[in-house]
Amino acid sequence: MKIKNLQLKKINITALFDKIDQSLITSEAIRDLFDLKAPERANTPFIELPGTKVLIIPTLKKEVVIEPNRLRVSDASIEDPAKSKIISDFEKAYKAFSGKSTLRAYGYNYDISLRLQEDISYDKLLSSSLKTLVNGGKLLEAGARVAYSKAGRKFDIQIVPSGQEKQLEVHANVHYEAEKIDFTKLAKELLADYKEIEQAINKFAKG
Repeated sequence: MKIKNLQLKKINITALFDKIDQSLITSEAIRDLFDLKAPERANTPFIELPGTKVLIIPTLKKEVVIEPNRLRVSDASIEDPAKSKIISDFEKAYKAFSGKSTLRAYGYNYDISLRLQEDISYDKLLSSSLKTLVNGGKLLEAGARVAYSKAGRKFDIQIVPSGQEKQLEVHANVHYEAEKIDFTKLAKELLADYKEIEQAINKFAKG
């Protein structure tokens, strides 16, 4: 399979804690993290469910999600992770809302759209034993998932059909077990991990 275009659709940084005290976390407190003009601020839907608070910023294509033990900051505004402000957004949210929580882990998630020059060879995603599941039928679609550890972090890459011709969706997660975050290293990690995933995808496509 030959790649025509590899496009980053969204990235997020997630921190996993023992728990998060949400008692003082309000919609205004989250909005204050961003430099929003009045019209932008007015157009920031806030969703509050038991144990979960979500602020959506449509004009910036950003989102902040706070769960009982998880903080997630997302950015879908740019295709080049080097130009994203997600590191500073995440650092502000982390320092504002982590409080006395104990960090368990953190990581990066990348949603990628993969457009191919030719029809997708779904049989390449299946081992010979998995192909037996088709049981004499015609294989229409297939997906794949691989998880591996490398240099102190865990990669989890999933490749699934997009529902469109000659296109696949890739979701990749990079997980770091840690008790604290060195914010000076996040930008380097974000880019290095994305490069690792790009290389993995290119090798997969070449088969």
